[in-house]
Amino acid sequence: MRPVQSRKRATNIDLCRGLLFILMANTHALTLAGVHAGHWLFSDLWLPSGWATQVFVVLSGFSVGFLCGSRTDLGAVEGALTRRAGQILLVMLFSNTLFAALREAMAGQAARIATPGWWWGFVSLDTAWTISGVLLPTGLVVLCGVYLCRVMRRERWNVLAVLVTARILASMSAAALADSPHAGLWAVRFFMLDGLGGFPVLPFFLNGCLGIWLGMLRNCDNQQWRFSIALLMLCQVLVYMTSYGPPSYGSSVLVGTLSAVSKFAWMYWIAHGVKLGGAALCEGPIELVGKFALGSFVMHRVFLQVINVGLATIGAAALAPEWRYAILFGGTLLLCWWLCVVRLQVVWVDQSFRKFAM
Repeated sequence: MRPVQSRKRATNIDLCRGLLFILMANTHALTLAGVHAGHWLFSDLWLPSGWATQVFVVLSGFSVGFLCGSRTDLGAVEGALTRRAGQILLVMLFSNTLFAALREAMAGQAARIATPGWWWGFVSLDTAWTISGVLLPTGLVVLCGVYLCRVMRRERWNVLAVLVTARILASMSAAALADSPHAGLWAVRFFMLDGLGGFPVLPFFLNGCLGIWLGMLRNCDNQQWRFSIALLMLCQVLVYMTSYGPPSYGSSVLVGTLSAVSKFAWMYWIAHGVKLGGAALCEGPIELVGKFALGSFVMHRVFLQVINVGLATIGAAALAPEWRYAILFGGTLLLCWWLCVVRLQVVWVDQSFRKFAM
């Protein structure tokens, strides 16, 4: 029975990745189509914006914890996880450079790419990073995963106490530093406020570590796992309610501490519901895209730009933003799913992506 259970749980992970991919592609399509930020398509009446990147790091940690939780010899997976972390960081550097250069070229500022200051700006944080910056805390979570799992096996609840305390302190520090004279310091921006492209390294890393803890719990105590997910889902309701009140230091700390892991709980529960619902028409494609998550993450940006350029070429750029969004979003999802199908059926295509760790 163990292999069957593991397969079911792995399906949940792939489905969750696929659902996060849909949320991410939705936000990117809305932005590229020029839909106004106040439009209902950006509201909770449609697909929630801002969830994908936060939950993605937690889910990456959960995957590591889930994998390590089912192994008796963690040394057997330590090398593989270390290599995977290195691959993620290389993909981060490559994809960020590529898409940042394309961004400058499309803005008519291609000459900036040839200047040393543009390249150094990625280090000094003066040159804007793309969404690839979220892969830095992701890679660090994967890199530290085995060590954290070893400690969790001995001191599960002590580790949780340390992680929760560290996350609260990080939220308090970020809320205090954001309005302080130190907000412009490189270390503050990198670790606490901005990170690479708006993904502060320390808070996101701690979110991923909490994901590792949840992944370990999933394998060792199903009852406590269900209780934890239910509690986190309730916490997200509390986080959501703070959006109706005036901004405050307390609400910033609350949201910073709970937002990512509580959103993960909802996305994982939804993924589980999709699987149980037997909606084969959508379950299969969503799971497949989630299976090739990193490749889909990189390629969806290519597909979005290709479709956008195609719309401009045929004179469809004058369409209403809502129509451009529908074409960009639907076309990108379809192309990403098609690419994943091709990867399953054509060995050399899949191997080509795997050479680039995607």
